Amino acid sequence: MEMNCTIQIYNSSQINRAIRDCELIFVGSNGEELYSVRGEDKETMHKYGGGFKCDEIEVINIEPFTSKNIKLVVYIHDIDAMYKTKMVYL
Repeated sequence: MEMNCTIQIYNSSQINRAIRDCELIFVGSNGEELYSVRGEDKETMHKYGGGFKCDEIEVINIEPFTSKNIKLVVYIHDIDAMYKTKMVYL
């Protein structure tokens, strides 16, 4: 299953911030981690062979006192875990 989302991140500090190892964590009703997956940058989508591919997000740099919209595409392979999900964390 393909899931597209936009996440807005704000840097409230006076220095540049870098976010690495960005992944979505799907959590069940008991607080247990059901599934985690790294997001891919939807802005880098390119066609290959018979489909599309996006580049993996390595680092997100955010300047001081600014916000940034990150467009993600995530591919979910465990559909059962998706149905049990109550919360998603970044």
